[in-house]
Amino acid sequence: MSDIYKLFFDSLPGAVIIADKDARFIDINPAFCNLLGYSYEELLGKDYTFFTHPDDLAASSRMTIATANSSGDKYFLEKRYITKSASILYAKVNFRIVRDKEGHHKFYITEVSDVSAEKALERKMQNTEATFQATFKAIPDLMFLSDADGVYLDFKAEKKSELLLPPELFLGKNIRQVLPPDLAYRFVDFMQKAYETNELQVFEYELFINGAINHYEGRIVVTENQNILTIVRNITERKLSEKALILAKEKSELANKAKSNFLSMMSHEIRTPLNGVIGASSLLVDTKLSEEQNELVATMVSSGESLLTIVNDILDFSKIESGNVVLDPEPFSLKDCIQDVLMIFIPKAIKKDLTIGHKIQEGIPEIIFCDKTRLRQILINLVGNAEKFTNQGFIQIEANSKLQNEDEYKIEITVQDSGIGIPIENLDVIFEPFMQADVSISRRFGGTGLGLSICRKISQSMGGDIRVESKQREGSKFIFTFQCKEFKEKSLLSANSDFPASGKIVFKSSEKISLKILVVEDNIINQTIMVRMLERLGYSCDTANDGFAGFNAAKNNDYDLILMDIQMPGMDGFETVRRLLDIGIHSKTIAVTASATLEIKDEVFRTGFHDMITKPVRPAILKEVISKWFFL
Repeated sequence: MSDIYKLFFDSLPGAVIIADKDARFIDINPAFCNLLGYSYEELLGKDYTFFTHPDDLAASSRMTIATANSSGDKYFLEKRYITKSASILYAKVNFRIVRDKEGHHKFYITEVSDVSAEKALERKMQNTEATFQATFKAIPDLMFLSDADGVYLDFKAEKKSELLLPPELFLGKNIRQVLPPDLAYRFVDFMQKAYETNELQVFEYELFINGAINHYEGRIVVTENQNILTIVRNITERKLSEKALILAKEKSELANKAKSNFLSMMSHEIRTPLNGVIGASSLLVDTKLSEEQNELVATMVSSGESLLTIVNDILDFSKIESGNVVLDPEPFSLKDCIQDVLMIFIPKAIKKDLTIGHKIQEGIPEIIFCDKTRLRQILINLVGNAEKFTNQGFIQIEANSKLQNEDEYKIEITVQDSGIGIPIENLDVIFEPFMQADVSISRRFGGTGLGLSICRKISQSMGGDIRVESKQREGSKFIFTFQCKEFKEKSLLSANSDFPASGKIVFKSSEKISLKILVVEDNIINQTIMVRMLERLGYSCDTANDGFAGFNAAKNNDYDLILMDIQMPGMDGFETVRRLLDIGIHSKTIAVTASATLEIKDEVFRTGFHDMITKPVRPAILKEVISKWFFL
């Protein structure tokens, strides 16, 4: 019988101990040994104090004494055990007292269950609840708890004045009974979405509270017990700030537009008389003059060009500072661009006996895509400075590139000269506006001190920068970089007769063809200059003093070419061209403008002009544009 008992006892899946009336262990099954990690021998003869947690000993002892003196048979308690590995085990203890026939206490049968996992989950839930309650109290937002039907169960508000209604008027009521119908519908819709997706729903709404419209952000989430928690934040101040920012942005944009319009107007007002001065001087150079007259005319031309350079610098700097410069990328040959710039300065270099040249390193794409006009502006400024400050020796341009990714390149161009150089102490200031390396430079060579500052701004806007290496009397080296892309569709260039792939104007014949030309210009001086320039090129023309007269002349005559001023009183050049196109007149129209901003350029081509030239107009430019459109 004892063998059968032992086999049965050891096979029990639960952890069981049998203890005598003094609570000392007289038998322990393997499941209990495994639970605490002790062997049978280590536990035999021990009592519960051997592995009971010290903090639970007093309660355990009281229970043992109480059960020994009671008439009951079954008891239950929870306590903590310390295993052999020193870990804490939470135990649920069920024990029964076995008595003899007289009712005396003979021994205990104790069954122990490991409830550590349940206790851990319970603690986690308690911590979660505590955290939730702490968060609930700490968050300043309004919170509302409602059931699945939308009935308000609870709320939290720091101030009751924040509520639409007093608590007694909305607690226990459905959301449809509390909120305005349209808003209640939105809330119910978002609650349904929260249940369907189990995702946070965020939305904004307005509500009239305390005599004013308030803006709110609502956040709806489904809780673990399938209730709805709605967190409401007052975002009225944020909305007002956003509105103020939008108004400030609009005001800033209006101010920038006004500044842009002012710059355009100033460009027109300054360049228009300059066109007369420089144009008349250019025409006068080609007439028979005495030696003294030639000197005076040369002075006029030089002074006009200097004034034009200063005006351009000031207007450019103003546009850059006000953020009105937008890059206008186009495909072109970097080599041709550099050569074109050097051609401008070759006559002056020859007079000074300077060697001038360029070197294009391998690896630079044949055709690049970036803002050619701005790149040319940097080159002209740097080469112009090199020519100005170099009396003997050389001027050299060198270009190299670095492929950055796929078809994107970083181009580095160096403009080096053997001129007077720059003192080391002035290298840090030459790129600042209105600064020059030496105040005497302005007196000797002229200039505003804006050129290099403009170069830096343009270079940075093109994704690069500019720096200088120089020593006094040892020449200077200006290095600037810019980002560009390789233009791979070269066939598009060669297929467009307006912009040949070589970057040069190609003449099919040197013979002059007869053209019927109309000049539309409200400024009589500039009109006269344009007529004289055309005559020098061998063309006669008709004239119109404003847009109305120009429209009527073009309507009644079949002109090959119309040179149209843009800014005219009454009907400007844009409106005139639009009306001509409306009635089917498609003469080649060239915009003549004293405002060469990108906005004007865009409007010129959107309107339907074929091309544009800027004032002051020079005979060479006029000849080039005529050749471009009438010589293939």
